[in-house]
Amino acid sequence: ILEVDSNGWGLIEVKNKFSLGDEIDIIHPKGNKRIVISEMLDRKDNKVEVAQGSGVFVKIPNMHGLEKAL
Repeated sequence: ILEVDSNGWGLIEVKNKFSLGDEIDIIHPKGNKRIVISEMLDRKDNKVEVAQGSGVFVKIPNMHGLEKAL
């Protein structure tokens, strides 16, 4: 998670493909967290259903306090 905006949307650099409905693990020094991807936006705030993989950046909600997480 590269940055989190004031609304809690976290900009993430995608390493492996994932889609809406998938579970991902957030690894952070404050504790790990498993979340289900319910919403996802591209850098221009367009809704997307699939983060294709390496080299793609997407935003996911509810990431307050998780800056710099993996």
